[in-house]
Amino acid sequence: MAKLIIEVLNARDLLTTDDHGSASPFVEVDFNGRCLRSQTKTRDLYPSWNEKLIFHVQNPRNLNNSIIQVTLYDDHTSNLHYKDFLGCVQISGTTVSLSESKASVQIYPLCKRGSFSHGRGDVSLKLYTVRAQYYGNQQPRPGLNVFKNNEIMFLCSAGTSGGAAQANDAFPELRNSDSNGIVSHQNLKNCTGSGEYISPTLYYLRVVVLEAQHVSPLYQDRPPDIRVKLQLENQNRQTRTSKVVDGNPVWNEEIFLVASEPLDEFLIINVVDRCTPGKEELMGRTVLSLSGISVRSDFEDHLQPRWFNLNKVSSNKQGCNKNKQPRIHLKVCLESGFHVSDCRHGDFQPTAKHLKKDSIGRLELAILRGRSLLPMKIVDGGSTDAYCVVKYRNKWVRTKTIINNLEPCWNEEYTWEVYDPCTVIGIGVFDNANVNLSNKKARDMPISKNHGEIQVAVRFAVISWANVVSLCTKTMLPKMNYLHPFSKNHLDFLSYLAGQKVAAYLSKADPPLKKEIVEYMLDDLYNMWSPRKQKAQFERVMSIVLGITAAYRWFGEICHWRYPLRTSFILLLYLVFVWYPKLILPVFFISLSMMGMWNYRIRPRNPPLLDACLSQAETLDLDALDEEFDSYPTFRPIDVVKRRYDRFRFIAGRFQTMATDVATVGEKLCAIQDGKDSRATLIFTLIAFLCVVFIFMASFKVVATLIGFYLIRPARLRSKQPCLLLNLFNRLPSNMDLTNGDVNESLGFYFLRRVSWTEDLLFFLFVWVRMERNGLVLVLSLLFMIVLCPFDAFSSRKLVEVLDQNDGSISNQVGDLALVYAIFIARYVF
Repeated sequence: MAKLIIEVLNARDLLTTDDHGSASPFVEVDFNGRCLRSQTKTRDLYPSWNEKLIFHVQNPRNLNNSIIQVTLYDDHTSNLHYKDFLGCVQISGTTVSLSESKASVQIYPLCKRGSFSHGRGDVSLKLYTVRAQYYGNQQPRPGLNVFKNNEIMFLCSAGTSGGAAQANDAFPELRNSDSNGIVSHQNLKNCTGSGEYISPTLYYLRVVVLEAQHVSPLYQDRPPDIRVKLQLENQNRQTRTSKVVDGNPVWNEEIFLVASEPLDEFLIINVVDRCTPGKEELMGRTVLSLSGISVRSDFEDHLQPRWFNLNKVSSNKQGCNKNKQPRIHLKVCLESGFHVSDCRHGDFQPTAKHLKKDSIGRLELAILRGRSLLPMKIVDGGSTDAYCVVKYRNKWVRTKTIINNLEPCWNEEYTWEVYDPCTVIGIGVFDNANVNLSNKKARDMPISKNHGEIQVAVRFAVISWANVVSLCTKTMLPKMNYLHPFSKNHLDFLSYLAGQKVAAYLSKADPPLKKEIVEYMLDDLYNMWSPRKQKAQFERVMSIVLGITAAYRWFGEICHWRYPLRTSFILLLYLVFVWYPKLILPVFFISLSMMGMWNYRIRPRNPPLLDACLSQAETLDLDALDEEFDSYPTFRPIDVVKRRYDRFRFIAGRFQTMATDVATVGEKLCAIQDGKDSRATLIFTLIAFLCVVFIFMASFKVVATLIGFYLIRPARLRSKQPCLLLNLFNRLPSNMDLTNGDVNESLGFYFLRRVSWTEDLLFFLFVWVRMERNGLVLVLSLLFMIVLCPFDAFSSRKLVEVLDQNDGSISNQVGDLALVYAIFIARYVF
C-alpha cells in the first residue's frame, strides 16, 4: 500500500468570472474514480493553497497507465450547485516521482475542456508517492474490540467521492460497526465491505487467417478438412474448412476476440485436421503474446500480413514436410478505435484515450437507505444482509453490507464523470449469501422491487449546456464502429465475451463482486427465458399496438360521426389539404412544434424515464425470480422443472396463436395475385384495372375528394354488414388448414384451377381494345396483363400469335377474330 500525494501550491493569471474582475478559485483532483478538492480562495487571481491531497494506491508501479485530472473552478457562494470552469490539465502517471526527495515543482499551463470553454493561466503542482505506514496502535488488528481507554477512531476525507472506501482501507475492522449482526473477521474481510472498482480496458483482437504453407494432412486417402483454432484464455473460435489452392489451405477469414489490459495473455493458434466428427489431428501450433501485437486506432493504418512458423507436432511428423518449415499467414492487431461493449447500455467511448470525448458534466449519486426489504433468509423469522451495487460506464461501486436489517442505512456518496447524456446508470440491491454461512458457493440474489424500496439522491451537474447541445449532433459510437459494423448476432457474442472478461476481473477484487452480480448488472443473460422479461417485453409491444388501435378507434369515431363538430372540422381540413397540398407540410410541422411545447409544459418533475412498473417486478413471485437466475442447464428438481415447462407451454401457445393469425393474413394478401383463387384474382384484377382507368380519366383532387366523402359518409348511408372487398378478402385461401394436418383442397379452389377462364377473358379484352385502336388503354392493358395476371401456356402462345399478325391490323382479319371468339367461348362453356 502506498500514497499518492499531490501538493497544490499556487496558480497564476486566472480567468475573471465576476463583476469585480476577480474569481474565487479552488482545485479538484480526479484520480482512479476519486475526487478531492482544495479550499476556496476568495477573490484571488493569483491564489496560493499549499495543500496536500492524498490518494491511496496499491502499487506505485501501476501509475504509468493512469491519468491525473486537475481542474480549477470558480466557487459561487450564492449558488452551491453551480461553478465556473477556469481551466484543467491532464497529467500522466509517468511524471510522478517515487519519492519525496526526488520530486520537484512543476508548472502546468491550464487548457480549455471543450469547444465552448475557456482556460487561462497555469498551476504549480508537486507529485510524488510515499509508502503508507501505521503508527502505534493504529495497525489494523483482527476482531471488533478496537476501542480502548475511551479512544475514538475517525477518518476525515476531502472531496465528494471515496470517503467510505478510504475509511474501509484505514479501519477494515470497523466496516460493519453499524450492523445489527456480528460476523467473523474472515467473512467480514472477504465479502461485506464497500469498494470501488474500475473495469479493465478492453480491446478487440482482430485475427485475419489467410493461408498456410507446407502443411499436409496425416492421412492421404481422404479429402482434408483443415481448420484453424484460436484460443485466448477461455475464448475459443475456429475457421471454416479451408479451400486448397496449389496444394496449400486458404481461408481468408476474419475472427474477433476480446482482450484486456495489461495484455499479458497469450493467443494460441492451432492448425488441425478433422479426421472424424469426434477426432482431430494437430498439424501445427504457434503462440503469440498480446504484448507484442501492434495496436491500431484507425483504418488508415493498414495491416501488414506476417508469416508465423508453426511448431511441428510429434504425432504428425509423417504429415509435415520434413524439409520445409510449416508456417501460417496472418494479420493480427489490437483494435483500440472501437467501442468494446460489455453490456447493451454502455458509455459509447472508444478504447483509445486520444479518441475519447471530453467530459460534459458530473453525476453525483447518494445511496441513502432501504425500506421494507424482503427477508431472503429463513432464519429467526427472516433476515436480509443487503448491499447495493451501482454501475455507470467503467466504474463500479459496492456499498457495505448491512447485516440482519430489513431497513438498512448506507449513506454513501459517489461521483462519475459524464461524457454522454444518453447513457444509463444501473442500481441493484442484493442479499449477501456468504455472511455467517459455511457454503461459500451460495449465490447472491437480487431483492425484488415489490418487497422494498431504495432511497437515492441523484444530481447531474452540467459544465456547459452548449457542449451538451453540440454533443447531440455527433455520432454516438466511434468512427470505427460505423466503418466496420458488426452484425447483431456477432455484436451480442462479442458483448458476452467482454462481459465474461469483466466478471472474471471483478471477481478477483477485494471485496469481490461475484460473477452472478456482474452478469445481472450487465444483463448478459438477456436472451435467456424469463417470465418477468417476457411480461415486460409483451407490455412494451402492447403499448405500441395500443397507440395504433387508439388511432384506429379515433378514425372510426370520425367516420361514424360520433362527434359531429369534430368530424365536420376534420372533413373541412381534409378538403383544404386536398385542394391546397402546399399547406400539408407547414401544418404538419406547426402541429409538431405546438405538441412539443404543450408536452414540455406538463413534463414530469420527477426523474424522467423512471417507471417502476415497467420491469413487471411488482407482480413477481419467488419461483419466477428463481427461474430467472437459474443456471443453464438447470439443476432444479424434476417437479419444479415440470411446472415451469407447463407454464412455458401455455405462454408459448398464446404466441403461436398470434403468429398463426399474422401468417393467415399475410397468406391471404399473397393469394390475391398468386392465382390460388381465380375468382378473387379476377375480381381484384378488374377492380384495379377500373381504378387505373378512372384515375386517368379524372383528376387526382376529384378522386381524393370522393374517397374522403366515401370514408366519412353519414350513418344513413352506412351498412352494418362488411363491405364487398372485406368479404372477398375473408374468402381467400391460406395454408392454415395444411399446417393443421388437413390436406384436402377446397372445392371452389379445385374447380377454378381446372376451369381457369381469367386469362381468356383478359385476352378477349385485349383484342377488343386493340380493335378500338386506343393506344393509352392498350399500353395499360399490356402492363396490367404482364405484371398482374398469371398466364398459362395456352394464353401466352395465343397472345404471341395475335401480336405476330401482319402490320398488327387485327381488325381487318375477320376470320382470326371469329376464331378467337370461338376459342374463348369453348373454353368458358366446356
